Amino acid sequence: MGGRTRARNRRAWSVAFTLTGAAAGLLATGPHQPSALVAPVPTPWALLRAGDLAAASGDLAQADAQYRRARLEPESSDRATRALRDLHRRPEFRLPVDAAAVARTEEVLGPGFRRFDTGHFVVISDGPAAWSRNKAALLERARSEYFRATDKLGLQAVPHATKLVCVLINDHDRYRRFGRDLDGLDASWIAGYYSTAGNRVVFYNDSTSPAFASARAQLDDYDRQAADARRNADTAHRASREDLARQLLASADDLSTRVRDERRRLEARAAGYSSAKTIHECVHLLSFNTGAQRRDREYPLWLSEGLATNFETESPQHAFGPDRPQPPGADSRRSRLIELVRRGQAPALTDLLVVTAAPQWNAETADAMYALSDALFAHLYRREPAALGAYFRDLGQEPPGPVSAQRNLALFAARFGDPAAVERALYAALE
Repeated sequence: MGGRTRARNRRAWSVAFTLTGAAAGLLATGPHQPSALVAPVPTPWALLRAGDLAAASGDLAQADAQYRRARLEPESSDRATRALRDLHRRPEFRLPVDAAAVARTEEVLGPGFRRFDTGHFVVISDGPAAWSRNKAALLERARSEYFRATDKLGLQAVPHATKLVCVLINDHDRYRRFGRDLDGLDASWIAGYYSTAGNRVVFYNDSTSPAFASARAQLDDYDRQAADARRNADTAHRASREDLARQLLASADDLSTRVRDERRRLEARAAGYSSAKTIHECVHLLSFNTGAQRRDREYPLWLSEGLATNFETESPQHAFGPDRPQPPGADSRRSRLIELVRRGQAPALTDLLVVTAAPQWNAETADAMYALSDALFAHLYRREPAALGAYFRDLGQEPPGPVSAQRNLALFAARFGDPAAVERALYAALE
């Protein structure tokens, strides 16, 4: 049938549905009783059918709305989730923008920011266009890998209803002020963050960070030393001191070569670090917008951060995620944990299981917790993916608000067994 015929049939089905409900109301009250024409509450299967009809007629926005309503009902949730994912894969589907949320963010940021849209994200940036577009592309790459990897947990991630928001701030000091004033966060020690209240991720340009600025200043100083050596070589040459001139030129050339190589290494390190942090925070954003986690629930640190750290990579052109472990390097979290275990300084797993936020007062302790969270999540993902997926669902079914330490331990033990046994197996696997 043509689109017009399908649309006409869909309208007729809707009218028939309402009239049938009205007739049922008359029969229930009798011919001599007043009755109110109350439309019946559609069943989950009626919502699915309405979504199917809307999708068939090309009304994809209506189909999305009906499937999301059906997903709230336990008996139709899985079917509705699959339908939503199929719908969002259609080439003609266009994800809408939460215009009000974007406008609020733009108003707070003020002038000087531009907007870059992708298929699934709105990026608001005051940085260079090439840097902003690169970040936008990386967000899309992270989203693709996230959906692929979470499917293996049986989580059936739900496509988010609107485009997600990312803020890119070129200057580190402005980024720090934004985090403090708008999100109540001391962002001076973190490279980027996900705001649950604002439901957005925020980053700064790593090239403006104090650490990289200090490193570049040191390299600039070496460049000046090389220039001084060349001037001294020229002076020696004019004084016919050729041996000294050659020595000074050789020294200047050697220093310039080492500075050039170090600049390349520094830029590559900054780019890799930037990729890793962008993916990390994007995973938080996705997790809280696709049903894996809920913004009105409290989650243990190891689960939220372990999920995000397992997607970190400095080579996003290759597949990444918890099922694609990166080879341990000298500065990897896994290598860090192995060293802590060797020295007997690794956090106790039972302590980590009840922590819900990283200690901001002690960077070394926070680093150790992140390292253990990363290894624990990877261990469970590989060995007990179904239990890990069920654990996510268990936490989502807890009441909103804080979860006690005892309850966190009980929920963990119910899915994975005795924490001490899990800890022994984890450390054995690291050897």
